[in-house]
Amino acid sequence: ATVTINTSGALPAHIGKARDLLQGTGTNQPAYSAGALSYDGTDNFMESNAVASMVQPLTRISVLTQDSWTLNDYLYDGRAANSGALYQSATTPDLVGNAGTAMTANGDAPVGTKVIVVSQFNGGSSFTRVNNNANVASAGGAANMLGVSQGASGTPGGYGDVTFYEDLSCESALTDAQIDSVVSALASLNSVTL
Repeated sequence: ATVTINTSGALPAHIGKARDLLQGTGTNQPAYSAGALSYDGTDNFMESNAVASMVQPLTRISVLTQDSWTLNDYLYDGRAANSGALYQSATTPDLVGNAGTAMTANGDAPVGTKVIVVSQFNGGSSFTRVNNNANVASAGGAANMLGVSQGASGTPGGYGDVTFYEDLSCESALTDAQIDSVVSALASLNSVTL
């Protein structure tokens, strides 16, 4: 399957500058319904082709639901393991960003609730954020995404039980004001309560 979302590049979102996410094996493809991709937590994942320009700093903003929570299951990553990852770690419902170094856990995304997750990978100035909650800042490492994956680590593995409604990858460190603007627009478009 090939999924291209909003190739115009306008809000609400596009994936990796409208780069396609690919999965040629039918049993590994997520379910697609009503504009959302649902990954089963068993073997579903999709990934883009390699993208040399996807290097730090990079901001990823996703509208998603953790459908269940399992230690070390990945919601997304770059093209290699922990190259721009967000995975379930520590205790329910904690999410951890990782671009070579595990970041401080963020517990602001309840399982079964549609939220907007921001992960900014920018070396020692990295952070995660859920909706309009405070940034959870910590060093995130210096690995570069070089593409995107959804539903698993970049290897792939650690398959996550997650539904994606929107997924943006911005090849820059967005300011708090820019993030606030994008989060507000995505919340309105996707009926997310901030």
